[in-house]
Amino acid sequence: MLTRIPGTGAELMVLILQRLQGYNAFKHIRLPTSDYGFLSALQQELLVEEVINIIRQEAIPLTFDGDVKFLNFSAFGRQGPTFISLVRDPLDPRIWQWKGKESMLYHGAISHFCGQEPRCMERNNTWALERAKANVIRWYPVVGILDYMEESLNAFATEFPYFFNGAINIYNQFRSKETLPTLVTLKLRIKDASLRRVLAQEVEFYQWLKSRLLNKTFNNDD
Repeated sequence: MLTRIPGTGAELMVLILQRLQGYNAFKHIRLPTSDYGFLSALQQELLVEEVINIIRQEAIPLTFDGDVKFLNFSAFGRQGPTFISLVRDPLDPRIWQWKGKESMLYHGAISHFCGQEPRCMERNNTWALERAKANVIRWYPVVGILDYMEESLNAFATEFPYFFNGAINIYNQFRSKETLPTLVTLKLRIKDASLRRVLAQEVEFYQWLKSRLLNKTFNNDD
């Protein structure tokens, strides 16, 4: 199951999976986007049963994607799917949503990996950061990095060859050949000391995930 994080390139991953499903003989299923996010205990249980029922009904291997924070299927006595995700540098301005002239809203990654508890939504909460890391180690064999897409797809193909065989070829068909000359300027402007303080744990989490991917320790976490 691909857990989608807004602004991190998850839709590109979905397109790749949709293209690969016929080639690799699996079926990709999109969970509805309007019903998920932070879920009550009942909503969590209903979603778990929905996914389990879909798995039972289909006769071929499945991949899913959903706009849902990490959900522990084992807490409901069910064996859940293997989770994957994609993240992006939290200081990249393209994942910021600007609201008016004075304020801005950022969808961080930590809460998506932390799970469904209210504390997961608190910014710079050490408990949430450690919970997110623990969940990644236990439940996410690979977390890709949008800025290192080729390395990410190679890692996915190594860990899940049945599903991701040929992913690099599909990606090369999608990737843009254009450059954005203003991006460097924007990135430098956003990387000031105050924003680094505000996003300190998001940056730490991103750097940890990047090291995990590039050092190829994703499949032998302690």
